[in-house]
Amino acid sequence: MESIQELLGGIGNGSAMKKYYERALKKQEEEHLTPMQREARLLNSIRDSYDPEEYDCKKCKNRGYIATVELVNDAERLRNYECSCMPIRRSIWRLKQSGLDQTIRSKTFDKFKAENEWQREMKDTAQCYCYDGLENGSWFYCGGQPGSGKTHICTAIAREVLYKKPLQYLLWSDFIRRTQDKEADRQTIGEEVERYKNIEVLYIDDFFKPVKDYKGNTMLPGMAEVRLAFEIINYRYIKNRPVIISSEWSIKELNDIDEAIASRIYEKCGLYTISIKKGREKNMRYQA
Repeated sequence: MESIQELLGGIGNGSAMKKYYERALKKQEEEHLTPMQREARLLNSIRDSYDPEEYDCKKCKNRGYIATVELVNDAERLRNYECSCMPIRRSIWRLKQSGLDQTIRSKTFDKFKAENEWQREMKDTAQCYCYDGLENGSWFYCGGQPGSGKTHICTAIAREVLYKKPLQYLLWSDFIRRTQDKEADRQTIGEEVERYKNIEVLYIDDFFKPVKDYKGNTMLPGMAEVRLAFEIINYRYIKNRPVIISSEWSIKELNDIDEAIASRIYEKCGLYTISIKKGREKNMRYQA
């Protein structure tokens, strides 16, 4: 006698008969489940409260966990395991906390204006990084002219990364300001540094933000700032963890600040290094 599975193989997809047999198969399967297995199946069928607009996970139906039944000392135990979508959700929450939640909606590849050759090169390099470089463990660096779209292109990359991996956003100037605050909790700062070192993908925005002195001369970063940058960059370099960086410094200029940092970044970025030559005509903010 043919099994239900064998019968289903010979029936058309849209037929009422197939739907009947599918229901019969489901009932047959449920009859062989233990009460705890039925409970796990019920839990895994429920859609929960995490926002699907934020991230829609087909695996856990936005519950954040998957119920399983394990055999422990000949007794069944129901356990909930965290779904693989949760690190991505946490990255999105951190982006929201950083103030990037609105920015990440507007700074997409589609909205990046690539009217000139240098802009098209930026966009092409960034998209190639998303589709190939990231998976190979490469880094991405975009430096040079202020207002040229460096943050836009790096944020567009971050948006794509979030669909695949956990990412942490780091606005460098704000971070350095916190570390220099004498009233800051040293333990909290230390925990923050460890998070930047260990997150799967790190996005550093406005790395070594240039500051001018009272005469209008651009000041180089202080030794404490350089040491902290080297600690984060070198750790991620050794552990082969991707970094996305925007900066007003070109790689050559960065090399004049600290060769150890610049050479590590350049080695890891390779073809995914962009240096936009200075020129007021490239400042898109004046053309908005």
